[in-house]
Amino acid sequence: MFFRYCSRMGATASAFGARRLALASACLCVCAAAGNPQDINVASPDGRVQFRLSRTEANLEYSVAFRDKPVIETSALGIIVDKENLSRGV
Repeated sequence: MFFRYCSRMGATASAFGARRLALASACLCVCAAAGNPQDINVASPDGRVQFRLSRTEANLEYSVAFRDKPVIETSALGIIVDKENLSRGV
């Protein structure tokens, strides 16, 4: 349903993926710079889409909701570069 909404609004799946990656990267940078374990919540201008990034002792987790209903439940966020997981132990 969420992807249908994006398609109606003119966004393609690849554009949505690129936006999601950019948003997650920005949140990761903010979370790393903040240095505290609080959640970071970002919402679309109309408030219907919410993205939450949280930091546990072991890794980063994220979730996405659309109209207050979970689209992506809390999931581990992994960033792997050269076979090294950069999202562990943050």
